Parts: sequence; structure tokens; C-alpha cells
Amino acid sequence: MSRVRPPLEPLLTAPQKALKEWAVVCRALEAGRQIVLLRKGGIIEETRHFELIERRFLLFPTYEHQDLDSVQDDYRGWFAETLQTKPPDDVVRMRSWAEVTDLFLTFDLDAVLALSDHYAWSADYVRMRMAYKPRKPMNVVVVRAHRLPAAVDVPNLEHFAGCKSWVPLDDGVPLDGSAPAVDDHEHGRRVAEIAGVLSDADRVAV
Repeated sequence: MSRVRPPLEPLLTAPQKALKEWAVVCRALEAGRQIVLLRKGGIIEETRHFELIERRFLLFPTYEHQDLDSVQDDYRGWFAETLQTKPPDDVVRMRSWAEVTDLFLTFDLDAVLALSDHYAWSADYVRMRMAYKPRKPMNVVVVRAHRLPAAVDVPNLEHFAGCKSWVPLDDGVPLDGSAPAVDDHEHGRRVAEIAGVLSDADRVAV
């Protein structure tokens, strides 16, 4: 089933918002191993649920809730790497941005678990996230990550803190010279695979 949502904000040359996500997940996105984000909402989201308001956004690596037992075994090396290369606490080091290509809404735990090749989280973590706010569907957000030509350090401001999804940036980050983590053909193949698994989900036009 598909439906149409209000259009996302126009594509921007330099995104003004960033999405907070575990550093290990950002690493997996940048490597092209992960192309799916799972979201229901942060504790202090203004609307109490996740809203996809941007088509393009920078990836804001976070460490405070990152948990080794919550990622699959294949990603544990990258987990350790993110801790070894963690910048000072007063800096957010952004290495990539993402573009949303597809969005599905689902209550089907088995289907989300069947997508495990497309994300880094463990099955137990996914079960926990699906159980959170059970009356709300899981946003399965398919993204195509792009690596910036060089890492960009942004001051870690006080209003960035907390369990929120989106953070506004004072200055945009230029995207010139970025490289996609997955090529067109491979991304299309994986989107088709995801759509097949989520055939009973609500597919939302973006």
C-alpha cells in the first residue's frame, strides 16, 4: 500500500539540519553496508514522534547511547574504531550526509528483522525499538549516504544535547566533492529487496 505525504523541504546545496545517529551506524552508512534507518522518535521530540522533515541531512555521530551489545557481531570492530577516533567532547565531527530515497511505515516486527542485512543493529535492539510506542509504526527510512571530501568539525553546542533526532546547524556544510557510498545500480537493487520484504507496509512517497 502506498500514500502521499506532504513534500519534504527542497533539496539544499548545504543542509542546515543534521540527524543524530550512533557513530557506528554513521560508519556503516558511510561504508555502504547500511542503507536503512529505523525511527519512532526521541524522548524530547517536540511532537513526541519522529517526523521526516528533510530529504538531505548531515549525519551527526553520537556516542552517549551507543551500546556494543546492540549491534551485530560484524559491526563490533567499527564500534571500537568509533571510540578510538572519537573527537573531543566539544566537537562534532561530521564525515557524511544522507539523502532519503524511500520511506515505509510498518508494525511488522518480523519484516523489520528480515532487513538485518541493511542495518547494523542487533535483533534484540530492533525488538526493543519496535516495542517502544507500540501504537506508532516504525519509520523504515531508506537512505543513500555520501562521504564528504573531508571531515568537518562543528562546535558541540548546548542545544544539540538530549534525545532528539534533528539538530539545526548555524552554518551549512558544502557538499561539493562528496562521493556516494553505494552506486546507483546497487542502491536500486537493495531498495527493491527492501520493498519486497515490506510488501505489506505503508509506502510513503518522498
